[in-house]
Amino acid sequence: MQNSLAFQPVVFEVLRDVADELLSHYDDPKNKGTDLAGWTLELAGKVADIFLGNNTNYAPEPGWNEPGKIDEWIVSQLPMGVTSPKERVQMLILQFFSDLFDLANFANTPGVLDEQWKSSWTQCFIDYCGLLMGVPEIEDEIAPFGALKQNS
Repeated sequence: MQNSLAFQPVVFEVLRDVADELLSHYDDPKNKGTDLAGWTLELAGKVADIFLGNNTNYAPEPGWNEPGKIDEWIVSQLPMGVTSPKERVQMLILQFFSDLFDLANFANTPGVLDEQWKSSWTQCFIDYCGLLMGVPEIEDEIAPFGALKQNS
């Protein structure tokens, strides 16, 4: 199935696409002075819906991409004070966004070389893919698929 969340490249693609959307939105001058926090929370909610099996564009993995499964795994790995499945996945996505912003800010620091941040950028995608798929480690030969785009 082309958009099955059971496949690592699909999960990476979702993460890459949302990262591109996030960073493009924040970089767009027309969005300065708008409710960026509200927009970011809404975007994280849309991504949470994908991983909870509530987006018809993506085929959920039965027994995983559903409330009480993926969110329980997430909270077992990253304890948080929210209890609803959507809030748990949404909080994970917000943490992903925060990590991306930290890396982007570091990458844009004068004097920082590409080799000082690119592997961390890719590792961030690998880590969050693993959390969203419920696996502790992602296969190295698949992990970099789509994780690093020039505009990310």
